[in-house]
Amino acid sequence: MSTGIVEELGSVVVLDGLANSVRLTVRGPKVVSDAAHRDSIAVNGCCLTVVSSDEETFRVVVMADSLDKTSLGALVPGSRDNLKADIVANDVGRHLGGQLSTIVGRHLGASSLQCDHLKEIT
Repeated sequence: MSTGIVEELGSVVVLDGLANSVRLTVRGPKVVSDAAHRDSIAVNGCCLTVVSSDEETFRVVVMADSLDKTSLGALVPGSRDNLKADIVANDVGRHLGGQLSTIVGRHLGASSLQCDHLKEIT
């Protein structure tokens, strides 16, 4: 899940053609600071799975169908792109920045959380 808010303007470093896909290396030190293998980062609104990362860059594999149906097919080295780390259950509190008071339930492998929130003080 993504909030839709762009966290960082990144840039394409390398685009390696594979059989039916491309391996994309993107520079984005802010979004990659917490990224790990199999985390998701949205590139120009397209959610992609991180296959590897270092301090400044992350790598994803983009399938041919995604290249054909999204703006990702137009990327070239040097292209600027909008980046946003996706919200995942493991990091939901950090990404929401204190908007939740308590996560009261989470099931490993589940796609939802049960949360309590503070009542509005009037």
